[in-house]
Amino acid sequence: MRTKMDIEKPTIGVPKISRDPEIHQNYIAAVELAGGIPMELSDGEDIGNWIAQCDGFLFVGGPDFIGHDNTGHFSLTKGMDRFYREIGRMVIFETMKPFLGICLGCQLINLTCGGSLYGDIAMEIPGALDHEKHGKADGSHYVNATGHLTELLGSGRFQVNSAHHQSIKELGKNVVVEAQSDDGVIESIRLDIQGRFAIGVQWHPERCMIPDVDHSKLFRELVESAGTVR
Repeated sequence: MRTKMDIEKPTIGVPKISRDPEIHQNYIAAVELAGGIPMELSDGEDIGNWIAQCDGFLFVGGPDFIGHDNTGHFSLTKGMDRFYREIGRMVIFETMKPFLGICLGCQLINLTCGGSLYGDIAMEIPGALDHEKHGKADGSHYVNATGHLTELLGSGRFQVNSAHHQSIKELGKNVVVEAQSDDGVIESIRLDIQGRFAIGVQWHPERCMIPDVDHSKLFRELVESAGTVR
């Protein structure tokens, strides 16, 4: 049963696309620690009704989108691919509610806005760093941030836990770069709409323990922004 205090907290929609309960729980815990109430959605449920009940959204990480990789990495199923893309389209274009995208969720933002992806960083970007280190502290790399991300995290250069083999290539409409790694790979984007918190990051702040900056501020900003649009 939800308490009165819970009802006053913003509801953050969290699509359930991971087959690993532990990975999905990391996202749920991050929202709860930031003061939000996570609301999960699984494929087959009413997306429109779910969106209407949420104050903000967390676009989570997961396998590749279909058609954007030929390296043998895991891709979403056809049904899950359709489900996740439809969530992105409806949230981004049919609401003004805030959202945060993580890894695949960052790529979802760009694709939804008409952008493209590198199918595999190692194959397509000469001299690129190893971005597929699966979040270990000793496998991290630095990013150089600008704009709102710098203001939010309090630093223009910090380490991240990298765990992706794809990245943004051409930017979608109204999408701007918020951070890049030293090799030029785009590590964070923002949808440039005044007054809307709409950021994507390629790393995993929900499980980042690297002490350069407090990555939980991303979730707190999402929840705070969601609280202003209720």
